[in-house]
Amino acid sequence: MDFLAEVLRGTSPERRVWGDKIKKGRDDGRFEEMIGTITAIEPGPGGLLVRLGGADGSDIGEIEATGITCSTGFVKSAFSLPLLRRLAQTYDVPVERERIRLKTNCGVPPLDREDSRLCMMGLNANTVVPNGDTIAGLKYIARRFVADCARAENLDLRSFPSRLNLQIALARSTVKALRKIERTKQLA
Repeated sequence: MDFLAEVLRGTSPERRVWGDKIKKGRDDGRFEEMIGTITAIEPGPGGLLVRLGGADGSDIGEIEATGITCSTGFVKSAFSLPLLRRLAQTYDVPVERERIRLKTNCGVPPLDREDSRLCMMGLNANTVVPNGDTIAGLKYIARRFVADCARAENLDLRSFPSRLNLQIALARSTVKALRKIERTKQLA
């Protein structure tokens, strides 16, 4: 745990030109920062229309989201997230140095069983998968999780031609969906 805590710092948006990009985006009207709770989400012309509410219940407004970043921040402590803290307290999930001690498949003991799956991804799983908070790490963990779920449900495996046809159909659907989205310049 000490070695991993030293080596794995998590990804961070601190880049040389990050501040300049944000400033230029604000000046061009392409970037606005709002902090609130999501109260409604609808499809929009460039992606999603997201309505935000303040902590006091006030309506902050609506923004058009062309990209979404979900973040738990860069605090590695499982206790910094109320959901994980309650999970650990309620189900006696083993915790070591404020990190949940996961199984090698990123499963959460004692809730991850042969007949029921529960795993963690992202920064909370990087004690098992060192790059768990990257896109590659998330894909790796997700594939393992799907395989675990298939085993738990005793699902029949698809034949290779069936899997190939599924992949092609999914790719085709993705391309069609992407063609409907208006092009907008991204900041990062």
